[in-house]
Amino acid sequence: MTFYEEREGGLETHEALRVAQDTSEAGIDFISLIKGSHGTPSPRASSIWSA
Repeated sequence: MTFYEEREGGLETHEALRVAQDTSEAGIDFISLIKGSHGTPSPRASSIWSA
């Protein structure tokens, strides 16, 4: 799940927290989070997409 996409119109932190809360209440006990998207100029985001 992308926690914060860092782009206009993308998922904001408060929205991601709400999704995580709803998911947890539904019985899921593990969520894998990343910050950014394939367009984010971040070495960490780039390494995720090039793996």
